[in-house]
Amino acid sequence: MQISNNSIATSMKYSPPTMENQKSQGFVINDLLTANDKSLVKAATDGLQATSSSGLHEINQLATRIALDRETGTLSGEVDANYINKLITEQSSNNHAETIQFSDLQKSLAFLKQERADFFRQTGV
Repeated sequence: MQISNNSIATSMKYSPPTMENQKSQGFVINDLLTANDKSLVKAATDGLQATSSSGLHEINQLATRIALDRETGTLSGEVDANYINKLITEQSSNNHAETIQFSDLQKSLAFLKQERADFFRQTGV
């Protein structure tokens, strides 16, 4: 492949992006979320893409945290009550700084509780 800058030309061999290159370039949140993650986020935050009162799109903090934890390997299984409670504890010990709104975390716990109840009802256990 020829690359030129004004009158200077150099030759470079093209190599496709590797997993290492792709990781250093970032990631797409929706690509890292499982179907269950997306259901939980939608139930807890009213959608994957949060919208402010003025109609502007905002970052969905819950989706972002789950995606980051999946990307770093902190979260490998499904999101469960233990994971949500860990997030609540982290925020509580951080002078109640609401990275993720506590109401969204409480809705997440309620969703997981309902999902579990539905599972047991369907299986007859």
